[in-house]
Amino acid sequence: MKNEQLRFFRDPNGVPRAEGTDPDGKVLALFLESDIQDDNGLCRELLGRMAAQAGANEQPIEFIGNSFAMTFGPDIVTLSGLSEGNDHAAMLAPRRVETALKGWLEFVEP
Repeated sequence: MKNEQLRFFRDPNGVPRAEGTDPDGKVLALFLESDIQDDNGLCRELLGRMAAQAGANEQPIEFIGNSFAMTFGPDIVTLSGLSEGNDHAAMLAPRRVETALKGWLEFVEP
């Protein structure tokens, strides 16, 4: 399945995987694989928080996952690696992250 600059697929063990075509897309793909995985509840929660934040013009909201910290605000979403050796980082448009999360949710839902 394709989603903008992302491709979603399952590995031979059935684990959901993502692949980005540009540097920021690669970081976003790693975030989806490591922090969202096949947890459609978490994916829905993040989408809901993003939607609520967009209408409220609040301070950026933070999410700390397995491998990444995500800070999302109305103008920018920042992904930063958390663990030693994970120096991946990206600054993305909120719409791109929202589209990726929606595509991932559709992909992992049974």
